[in-house]
Amino acid sequence: MNSRSTFDYIIVGAGSAGCVLAARLAADASARVLLIEAGGDHRKRPDVQRPAEYLRLQETSLNWNYATTAAAGLAGRKMICPRGRMLGGSSGINAMIYHEGEPDDFASWQQAAGDRWNGSAIENTMQRLRAELEATVSVESPTEISPGCRAFLDAANSACAENQLHGTAEIYNRTTHRGARQTAMQAFLGDSPPANLTIRSDTTVQRIQIQDQQATGVIVGDGADGEAITASRAVILAAGAIASPQLLMLSGVGPRQQLSEHGIPTRVDSPAVGERLVDHLAFPVIFATRDTAGFPSRWSMRDLARWNHLQRGPIGSNLAEVGGFFDLPSDSALPAPLRHRAIQFHVTPTHYLRYPADDSPPAITLAVTGSQPLSRGRVTLRSSQIGDSPNIDPGYLTAAEDLQVIAEGVAMARQIARQSPLANRIDRELLPGEKRSTPEQLERSIRKFSMTMYHPAGSCSMGTNPASSVVDPQLRVHGVEDLYIADASIFPTLPRANPQATVMMVAWRAADTIANHSAS
Repeated sequence: MNSRSTFDYIIVGAGSAGCVLAARLAADASARVLLIEAGGDHRKRPDVQRPAEYLRLQETSLNWNYATTAAAGLAGRKMICPRGRMLGGSSGINAMIYHEGEPDDFASWQQAAGDRWNGSAIENTMQRLRAELEATVSVESPTEISPGCRAFLDAANSACAENQLHGTAEIYNRTTHRGARQTAMQAFLGDSPPANLTIRSDTTVQRIQIQDQQATGVIVGDGADGEAITASRAVILAAGAIASPQLLMLSGVGPRQQLSEHGIPTRVDSPAVGERLVDHLAFPVIFATRDTAGFPSRWSMRDLARWNHLQRGPIGSNLAEVGGFFDLPSDSALPAPLRHRAIQFHVTPTHYLRYPADDSPPAITLAVTGSQPLSRGRVTLRSSQIGDSPNIDPGYLTAAEDLQVIAEGVAMARQIARQSPLANRIDRELLPGEKRSTPEQLERSIRKFSMTMYHPAGSCSMGTNPASSVVDPQLRVHGVEDLYIADASIFPTLPRANPQATVMMVAWRAADTIANHSAS
């Protein structure tokens, strides 16, 4: 092993968090910053730039291709767990929804981590982040909405106006630039990163170097021939809710018994590493439409021409175009705190389970998403090698309340579908099916067909107690100096909104904290 390089800051992972960290820390021209990414630079690939292509990217080398263990709550099914493997990370393969949520989404963060994470402080950071993205035209409202999705907006708003439902239907903003995908790499670092920022793509971090309870750098490469890179100020993990706990454990920070089972010396016995994994789960309520043709799964010459010249047409759709947050009804079986904005809809002009297959029929899907899941899972090691994906147990539907929320959300989706003008477009219900209405029938369908919303978080959660959290309110890893985590893994709870904006907010705040700590 040899050591050839020294930097002030080393950031592991060039996704939505890592790119924000790199840009903010490199703003100090005297700081030497290294950003390491296991994937390559694929930002200019046509299938990355075209919003509607993202589902196909899940089957490429741009994805880590993680999969969960068999989930008891999902009838024993294994679930895909896509995570981006490229400069830009998951911002290069996601649905691009940018949603800041509401202040009450973060009330539990202040309870877990103190006043440093109060609503006002978070909102202030969100405003600064939004201004940065707007300055580079990296967040937009789409210029076109599919007719079926437009009908959902009108139907849902009519139901709310008539007090049948309580909530707000909305068009989702997304991280695009003039219609084309804008990854975090493009938004924050552009084509000409700062001179004091070094970016190493196609580079795998094996583990973090820890000496005398202090992070001193990382080991990259393969096997015993790995290269040591030194950090004089801080190492920051921004590898996400799956890879960050894996890297911590491979570096000797984690539950002692688990580390011992894999022959890894324990440097810090941290029982919370990998615990409290949480994800949004969605059940697709699918309706056959009266359209003669569905949303295209193959692009016509006209589609390609419209996209290439105008960035318009179906290629410009992110599929999950509209939705919104809605309260459960007052006669819900659930207590009041669980009813508020309990359901988020992700509405797509497609058959959710079959698109983009060529035989996908004309359909519209109202994906019922439980916005505040109580179920928790965990990430554990499969082996002591970074190349072996960890075990991912999402714990879906282990809390009975989560099943009840989705079941009541199905009733709301059906209610909206009966409302004009959406009802005029619908032929029949395909899933769960019009005849499936008893609690037992709905439960079987929910367990059999629910899908991840691709929002894993919480596996290195933030808090003040080292026995139940991994990082402190300043995002420092308990028990290790100069080691930070700044990604979705630190979320004490999962915000109701799609987490991309929250991840960027966390990274922005982390960069300020780390820079101030280094200067003091």
